[in-house]
Order: sequence, then structure tokens, then C-alpha cells
Amino acid sequence: MSDLLSSTVDAMNLADMNKLLFEISEDLDKTETLAMIFLCEKRVTAQEKENIKDAKTLFLCLKKKDLICYNDLSFLKELLYRIGRNDLLRGKLGVRTEEIKRIIEVSPQISPYRILLYDISQGLSKKEVEDLKYLLDLSTAKTENASILEIFLELEKVGKLHPDDLQKLKHDLETIGCKNLSRNIEDYERISEADNHRPENLPDLFEKISVQEEQVNCTAQEPFNGEQRTPQPETESDYCQPQQHSHMNLETYHLEKNPHGWCVVINNYDFKEARSQDCKYTDREGTAKDAEEITRIFNARGYITEEHRDLTAANIQKTLEMYSKKDHAEKDSFVCFILSHGGVGTVCGCDGEEVEIKRLTKYFNGQHCRSLINKPKIFFIQACQGKESHPKVDMDMDTSFYEPDANGSHLPLEADFLTAFATVEDYTSLRHRENGSIYIQQLCKALTTYTNQDLIDILTSVNSDVANMLFRLWRKNVTQMPSFKSELRKKLILPPPNAM
Repeated sequence: MSDLLSSTVDAMNLADMNKLLFEISEDLDKTETLAMIFLCEKRVTAQEKENIKDAKTLFLCLKKKDLICYNDLSFLKELLYRIGRNDLLRGKLGVRTEEIKRIIEVSPQISPYRILLYDISQGLSKKEVEDLKYLLDLSTAKTENASILEIFLELEKVGKLHPDDLQKLKHDLETIGCKNLSRNIEDYERISEADNHRPENLPDLFEKISVQEEQVNCTAQEPFNGEQRTPQPETESDYCQPQQHSHMNLETYHLEKNPHGWCVVINNYDFKEARSQDCKYTDREGTAKDAEEITRIFNARGYITEEHRDLTAANIQKTLEMYSKKDHAEKDSFVCFILSHGGVGTVCGCDGEEVEIKRLTKYFNGQHCRSLINKPKIFFIQACQGKESHPKVDMDMDTSFYEPDANGSHLPLEADFLTAFATVEDYTSLRHRENGSIYIQQLCKALTTYTNQDLIDILTSVNSDVANMLFRLWRKNVTQMPSFKSELRKKLILPPPNAM
């Protein structure tokens, strides 16, 4: 039923988009259409350019190339911004100039070279255009009625204008007295040269900030009973906890939309199908309590919380792919909880089949879900990452109801992701048959308590709290060490609750 509803919504969005594109095209004149064609660069072929008569046919061409689609209008927004139609951005697309400016500073889709030429065209008077035509040494037949952008295209075609060779244009601009525009070329060349000579180990200004894993010891803190904890085994892929960074001068993600986005809960309880395939997975008693708490927390914080129960591995993939194809343009974040059994780098469907976590998160990266670019994507994985349990000194404690979530992983290094795991790699996570999983319950408690804190700091606190707890499992005392991996570039403070 939910898939059918989603497809109906998608179809409606597609119809709305076509209506929207028609309305925008009606408000664009021939000069503005030519400007957008010029800014598209090689995305539109020479043959296609000849067939484009107006903005409608341009949009049709861009739709065929998936440069404009119902769940991603980012390229259209940048085109409108570049040609100065901020009125259409705000009036038709509901986007503030400051917002689109912030986005394209980080992820521009139009090349600096194209923007340079367009800006030069905008700075020339009619007389200066005629003077430039005379100096550029093109046949009169091709330049007589041509606009300056059409002349630039012709110069590129005959090899007289190129991103790496702007000397002729710069000299001619100086000759006709447009030294301010020739300085634009000098600025472009200076930046291009700096980019070409940047050392390989020097990151881009807007590259993601990643945690230096070697800086912090992953072993747990002193146990609360004062005895020395048995050292944890070290592995090459141990997750390390970052230091709190609240003192650092980082920006904060803007979470101002209403609603903020989807909070998807994949909640697998029934593993009967897996057992029929000789997989020894038990039903996940207590998981309903986790889902209930998650729903309460994120509904109160302005998210659309949707739970999907007992999904096979294939349906987990289909469900998350469905959400990645939704239009997140009017949302400012995405949250996903996966409550299931798992292995190293995988989560299990209720059919016992495993799916790689990195495959699931990939649906939401910048290539596959453009409407979530520059927005935080948060994944919480309540599942084991192996079969080992953390040892602990004996202590009298009745915890016989705890059981492991049998057999989360490295997230692909892409910006604005945060993935939190109930345990480090190779170890089990624990779940109470009545009260829910240790990690999720402690996380929900912390989110309720700390309503205006950076999520990284909250997760670090949760890791510490869970690591200092003691549980009884299979006649031995064990502990649990949660972990997380962050490719966030800013502080992430979840919106405050309306009423908890």
C-alpha cells in the first residue's frame, strides 16, 4: 500500500513539475533562453542547440538528459540564479537567493569558465560588443546579427577561445577600454593556476571534515566499580570516537524546514522465513519498544516518521531506494534507523539474506539523491557487527533477559553522512526482550535529555554511558561499545522537540 501511495505521489510531482516548467518558460525571453543554453556548455550538443527555439524546448532537452527531474531541480535553480532571475527562484520554486547561493558555493554545476564568459557578456555595452566583434576577426556573416554569447560559441568552435587560452579575449577587452572585465579573466586564471598547483595532500576549502581515527583511544573507560577492565582486542578497522568539537568554530547545519524530513524506521522482528532457510536467527523480542521510542522522539522534533516492518533484504533496498527518489528539496535532513540482525558491514533481511550497509547509504549520496546534497543524512544501525562479546569483570547483576542481535559498517567517504552503530566491528550488540535494545534506549534517553547539543557530542556521551554498563550474557559478564563514523562538515543540532 505504501509503495502504491508513493508512486501516486511521484506521478503527481511529475505533473506538477511539467506545469511549473511551463510557467517558468513563459516568463523567459529569447535572450535569457540563449543565456541558459550557453551556461549548459557541453551538456547540450550543437545539433540540439539548433533545435532549441525557446525555454520550453530547452527544458524538454534537459529533462531527457535527467538534468531536470521531478525530485531534482538543482540545475534549473542554478541556471535561473546565474541569469539573475531571482524572482522566479522565489516566486515559482520557493527558494531564497541566499539559500541557492550557499549551495552553489559548495557544489556548483556550471563551470567557472562558463560563468566568467557570461559575466563578461553582461558587462559589455552595445557599442563595446560591436567593437569587440570587429577585433575578434570573425566573418561578418557570422557576427552581424549575433549576440556576444553566440560569438563566444563561434570562437570556441574555431579554436580561438578555450578555458586555458583567454589571452586574445583579454587583450581585446583592454583595447576597447574594458580593463575591469579583463581583470575578471586575470582573477580566473590566477584561481585556475592555484587549483592546478595545489599539493595532493591539501584538501579543498569545502571538502568534508573527517575524524582522525588515530587520535583517540577506542578502548572503553574505567568501569564504574573501580576494577580494571580487560583490554579490548584491537583490529585494523576499529571505530574510534571523536573528541567533542563544540569549542571549534564550525558552522551549524540549518534545520528550519517544516517538516524537517523523513525519519525511516526499518524494524525487523519476525525471522521465521530466515529459519526456514536454516538460518539460526531468533525473533527480535523488544524491538517494538525501540521503534516506539524512536517514533516518539522524532515525531516531536518535526520529522515524518514512517515504520516498515519485517522486510526482506531485497525490500530493505527497495524501500530506501524509494526514499532516495523522493523530493527532499523542501526538507533539510534525512534520518534512518535499521533495527535488525546483522554481520560485519551488513544488516539482515527477515529472509536471512544480508545487504551491505554501504550499498544502502549509497542511495543517498550526491550522485543518486541530489536534493539531499549539503544536507545531513543520519543512519543508526541497531545490529551486531560480529559474534564476539566484550569481556568484563564479574559483578552480581540479574540481566538474564539480554540477548545478542546476531552477526553496520564503514560508510563510503561522502560528505554530510553520519552513521552510528550499536557496537564496534566484530562484536555483538545487546537487546532486552522487554525493554528494547541497550543502545537505542540509551540514545533516545540522551536525545530527550540534551535538546540543544551537537549530535556528535550526544553520541559520544551515549558511547561512554553504554560502555560503562555491565550485562549478563550466556553466563558471563559482558559490555558493549557503540561507535559512529562521521563525514559531517558542520555541527548537527537536531531541532528541539515540540512536546515530549
